[in-house]
Amino acid sequence: QLAMAFDNAWRDHSRKSWKARHKEHQNALRTLAELKDRKISSLMRDELSAMIDAANVLQDEKKIMAACDEILKREPDNTSAKAHLLGLRLIHNNDESALLKLDDLVMLHPEHMPVACRFAIRYFESQERQEEAAVYQVRLDEWTYQNEAAEEERKLIFASDVFLPHNITAEYVTRVVKHCKKHPIIAKAYMVRKEVDYHKKENPL
Repeated sequence: QLAMAFDNAWRDHSRKSWKARHKEHQNALRTLAELKDRKISSLMRDELSAMIDAANVLQDEKKIMAACDEILKREPDNTSAKAHLLGLRLIHNNDESALLKLDDLVMLHPEHMPVACRFAIRYFESQERQEEAAVYQVRLDEWTYQNEAAEEERKLIFASDVFLPHNITAEYVTRVVKHCKKHPIIAKAYMVRKEVDYHKKENPL
């Protein structure tokens, strides 16, 4: 009776999330079915994004590679597509040169660190090269810590915070002033930059 009670409680608790996952899975199947007879070069940009989302749900990484490759033909500077394509080449082609290129990409675009680390960990673990996988796990843990710390210090603003001159364009300042003038209750507005410790270059506050 106790086991039955636990089973019922687990089923009731899980039903909503399982229904959502089932719906997501069915939508993904429907999306790929709608696109499967069309040449990938004929797909619109939003259709390529939809293909990637659906293929990600269904874990169809070959379709993700094809869609990313097509995006890069149109948008050579799309670093997100480049990071995923390099990672998938590393996994599926055992191409370690892709990892070197991925590391170079992360140096210029650190926001892709978690993607690069997860692909590297997956690759090295599949090769039973645990020590090399551990190096990327440390990098991922450090990035996760810094990202969480960055979010935390951006949640609130205190009078005790250090404020610096903002680095906002004159055009944007004009837009802010124009917006404030629509609200007479605003007597004065101060535009400053809060001094932060994490991701200060990538995401100034």
